[in-house]
Amino acid sequence: MTITAHEPEQLQRYAFGLRTAEAVVCRRCGVYVAMVLTEGERAWSTINIDAIDGRALLARPAEPRDFSAEDVSSTAPQGSLDPDDPGELARAAKRFMS
Repeated sequence: MTITAHEPEQLQRYAFGLRTAEAVVCRRCGVYVAMVLTEGERAWSTINIDAIDGRALLARPAEPRDFSAEDVSSTAPQGSLDPDDPGELARAAKRFMS
């Protein structure tokens, strides 16, 4: 995925407390643009379609998400996934996309 911004200097990456992924937000207005989970050369992302041109082409009903069950012991911080455990990355990606 490539994010192209009219003013790229206005994009800011931010990692919440568990550091499982990075949020991309606008420095000027604070709008959430995307969330990115990376591991090596792999990447998964979600995009706030209200922040992009052509969003009508991607519209679908919103789905509620509840991340209150996450805790430090069940979620690996970004960059700490065990490269020798292929299942660990799959589990993290599943949590990210569910």
